[in-house]
Amino acid sequence: MISYTMDYSSPTEDVSDGNYINPDDSPSEVPFNLNHVKGADVVTITEDIYTYLSGQGCTKYNPAQLTVGVDIDFTGTDFDTKAKCDDIDIRFSDADTPYPTTTYVQHAGTWAHVTGNGWKPNTTDGTKGPSLIIPLARPENWELEVVFDYSSALDADTGRLILFALTSSNHVAFFGMSEDNNVGGDSLQCSLFSNNGTDVFTSRYAGGVLAGTGQRTIKIRNLNGTYGVWDDDDDAWHDYEGHQSAGVSYAPAFLGIQATKGTNNMVTFEIENFKLTYL
Repeated sequence: MISYTMDYSSPTEDVSDGNYINPDDSPSEVPFNLNHVKGADVVTITEDIYTYLSGQGCTKYNPAQLTVGVDIDFTGTDFDTKAKCDDIDIRFSDADTPYPTTTYVQHAGTWAHVTGNGWKPNTTDGTKGPSLIIPLARPENWELEVVFDYSSALDADTGRLILFALTSSNHVAFFGMSEDNNVGGDSLQCSLFSNNGTDVFTSRYAGGVLAGTGQRTIKIRNLNGTYGVWDDDDDAWHDYEGHQSAGVSYAPAFLGIQATKGTNNMVTFEIENFKLTYL
C-alpha cells in the first residue's frame, strides 16, 4: 500500500511552483495544496491513491511529484510487478529503457518480487549489481528510509545495499551503505560516502557493527545543505557538513537503491518498505 498526506487548508494559493494536483492544470480549479502540511484540515490517505484522486475530480497527476513524499509497502500485491511500480515512476535497471548504464556501479543481475517480503536484488558480480530509481520533486530537504530483511544462507556470504542520490547527468552525489563484509558471521556496518567533485568517493562516516540477521533500516537525507546517513546500530543520524573539493554541481534529481555481492555469494536483501519524505 502507498499513502500520501494532503492539506486542504489553502486551496487558492499560487500554483506556479507546481506543487499542486488539479483536474486540468488550471489554478482556479486546484483542490489540493501539497506543499505545506500545516496540521489544519489535513487528510492522510491510505487507500488507493488513483481511486481517491479520481473521486475528487482529479484526472491529471504524477504521484512521483507529490511534494510531501511517498510511503510504499512492497510486501503486498499493490507493487509486486515492475509494471505496477512504473505507474509510480519507480524504474528498474533490468527492465526499463532508457536507463543509466551506471548508477553507483554498472548494472548486472535482476530484481525479483518475493511475496510477503518485497523486492529482492539478485547479483553474481562483485563490481556490478541491479538498481532502481525514482525521481525527486526537489534536490534538497528530503529523507529516504528503506526497511529491508537481511539474511544469508552461509556465514561466508557477503553483500552491500546502497542508497544513493543521483543527478540528472548521472553522477552519484552521495550514498549510504549497509554492508556485510564479514566472511565469518552475519553482521552489517553502515557508512556514508560523498562525491568529492571528481567522481571519487570519500568516506564520511563508518559505523559500528550490528550483529545478526533480521529486519533492518537504513536512511539517507539531504538536509539544509548537508548529507546524512541513519545508522541502525546506534539509532542516530550522522551528517557530513563539509563540501566537495572541485567545482562540479551535484544536485540530486533521483534517489535509488543498488546491491552488489562481496567476495563470496551474495546475502539476501529483501526491500520491504520504501519511504520518501520531503522535510
